[in-house]
Amino acid sequence: VDNERATTREECKMSIELSKVGVGCWSFGSAEGEYWGARDQGTTNEIVAAALELNPSTFFDTAEAYQAGRSESALGEALKASGAAGAKAVVATKILPDNCKTPELVREHLEASRKRLGVECVDLYQVHWPLQDAEVGPAFAELAKLQAEGKIKHVGVSNFGVKQLTAALATGVTIVSNQLCYNLLTRAIEFDLADLCAKHNIGIICYSPLLQGLLTDKGVALTSLDTVDKMRLRTYHFDGKREKSRHGGPGHEALVLETLEKIKAIAVDARMSVPVLATAWCLMHPAVVSVIPGASSRKQLESNMLAAQPLPAAVKQALDDASDALKQAIGNLLDIYEGADGQRSF
Repeated sequence: VDNERATTREECKMSIELSKVGVGCWSFGSAEGEYWGARDQGTTNEIVAAALELNPSTFFDTAEAYQAGRSESALGEALKASGAAGAKAVVATKILPDNCKTPELVREHLEASRKRLGVECVDLYQVHWPLQDAEVGPAFAELAKLQAEGKIKHVGVSNFGVKQLTAALATGVTIVSNQLCYNLLTRAIEFDLADLCAKHNIGIICYSPLLQGLLTDKGVALTSLDTVDKMRLRTYHFDGKREKSRHGGPGHEALVLETLEKIKAIAVDARMSVPVLATAWCLMHPAVVSVIPGASSRKQLESNMLAAQPLPAAVKQALDDASDALKQAIGNLLDIYEGADGQRSF
């Protein structure tokens, strides 16, 4: 492949520095029978310690919603176990929209997150999903108060579309990031939202860079989706008749499999693993400041970190071309769990 590195326009200048490859902590604290299966604290401690060893200021992202706070608790325990190294980590968490209905609730839930995480100040506090119109002003005003009190360093949002981000910005609160689903099979942000984020120096934090395991060496080898865990087939990429799905649309299954096959061929030609290739591709977008893949072991974490290296220009272009038909078919639908009529992000 061409060794020339892909060039991009000037990267987003955000006011918080995040590691290019962070650690998504959704699986931390998970128990047997839950979405991610059993994840023991010892392994979580090892993953966090390894991340800090590789990068002392690693970015860790969690949320109060993950395992009803147990992800935050598991991360807090792991950071504490890491001693002085844990104090240098950049820690982000999120508050659910249902907990933003009054300023008092916002404060109460931040306090609970701070306690579980074991931190005096949350580096990045994000509103997990968009709010009702009437709640935007009071909720963001309270976030600004908590920031002034030194309990939040930076305010961010997650899953906010163009209209919702514009309304949040109108409150006057400085929003430094928008955490969004972005990967080779989900490129909706490219239509207009990424440009709005870049215009306001709002860094995009990319979640699900591997679309929950589909963009892996095993995933791209699939010839049928029938062997895939039904919980991984809930998104609008797949037939809405599948169990656990709620979007109600026909999905794009044939096109997804065709795209995966093309990605597999590119990975072989580039002599790269699919996860590294797919994650590195996300980072090539100039508005993306960090990707947060999960990790179930030190080995997986180390593999994730390889994605910080930029892709050759020819490889980036080949991946763009391979996934363009699916991008056009899906369009600008940001919420991957809902169809066009049920979008929560707009």
